[in-house]
Amino acid sequence: MNQREERWDPIKIALQRTFKLKEIIEICTPEAERLKTRALPRRAKDLPQLILQLGLIPALTFYLSKVEDKELYKALVDSLSGKKKFDTNLCRALQKEVEEEGKGYTALLATIASTLPLIKVSLKSQSQDLNSLPSLASYLLTIRDEGKDLVIEKSLISFLVELKKLFEAFFGE
Repeated sequence: MNQREERWDPIKIALQRTFKLKEIIEICTPEAERLKTRALPRRAKDLPQLILQLGLIPALTFYLSKVEDKELYKALVDSLSGKKKFDTNLCRALQKEVEEEGKGYTALLATIASTLPLIKVSLKSQSQDLNSLPSLASYLLTIRDEGKDLVIEKSLISFLVELKKLFEAFFGE
């Protein structure tokens, strides 16, 4: 196994994604209001159970349907993946996303989209760039068509369980 082919480590990746998201939120949030979020821990708590009830693809398409700001989604995926720095012009949208009740879907979906390519599964046509909603939907269709949803679901659940704990610790009230 070469250095580029790292072993899937859901704990390490959950830690990395949480620290990166925390860093982005801190850039965008005034000191007095820092990390007062209800939305992120709630979404992170709900998603593993939703996946177990509905299945991977229906749960993720539900979260996909809740994304209100496509630019914020793209910026978060790119930043969490390490491709680009977060566009601070989107700070207001991010504050709304993490602070308001009933939000958090975009941030959690972006966290997942930045992580899916790290799950080593062989797909015939695999796009690694999931920073748009159509590309994520296409990726989910490929997973479904090739019958890989249960394999990915198992790996993703272990990641989400860690993420749930971390989001509660870092972003919970």
